[in-house]
Amino acid sequence: MQEPTDQDMELIRRFLEFEMTPEELAAFESRLESDSVFAQLMAEYQELQRTIHTNFSSPEEEQQRQKWAGWLEEKDTNTAKPIRPNQRWWLSAAAAAAVILGLFVGYQSSLGVDYGALAAEARAQGPELKYGALRTTASSTEAQALLEGYDLLQAEQYEACLAHFSSISTVHPYYDDGLLVQSIAHQHLEQWEAAHNVLEPILQQENHPKFGMAAWQASLIYLEKNQPESARKLLEKIAQPHYRMAVEAKQLLEQL
Repeated sequence: MQEPTDQDMELIRRFLEFEMTPEELAAFESRLESDSVFAQLMAEYQELQRTIHTNFSSPEEEQQRQKWAGWLEEKDTNTAKPIRPNQRWWLSAAAAAAVILGLFVGYQSSLGVDYGALAAEARAQGPELKYGALRTTASSTEAQALLEGYDLLQAEQYEACLAHFSSISTVHPYYDDGLLVQSIAHQHLEQWEAAHNVLEPILQQENHPKFGMAAWQASLIYLEKNQPESARKLLEKIAQPHYRMAVEAKQLLEQL
């Protein structure tokens, strides 16, 4: 199945639950006609629909489907005529629920791969940020600021950790280390988008000394978001011998 983006997931959810305005429905139909990748994604849901409908449909769900169909018939009188989930796209109530749940917990889980669990295991067994040497030699206020934030992370005070680093400027000598700590804090809070965004300044520079660690963290975030191909691309980069994360990256790649 084509991997959906977060935006695709939201569009499909709103379509299936009939939350779109006539204008949004018209735009959705236009995208199906112009975006072959998105149309293919919907076509693949059609295959999923057949399986789910066969296994989970019931008289009650059929009544609900008829109710929704009637509701859509009323909306067809609008000037901007909305599209309707016809036989090609229609999902019963149970199918819709199953698809949406599958999007959020990971469609691949139904194929026997739980990428969220895989990321959690790699995170637990993989390398950690360690500032032991810095702790014994640090004398500057900047180094102390980094260690204070790191200690909050270790104490599982994630919100306090993020608040601590919010006041540190980009010219701080340990700014990039702070970004890594912040990303890990966001991950513990399951704030995947924020966890990835905070790494962008490092990920944009493959020659950055912290790129390996940032790419490792980003690959775990991609797995949590059920985007294994994006994770694979980053892992393949840092599987090269000159990266600190090479061994861990190769081991994780073998499981994808």
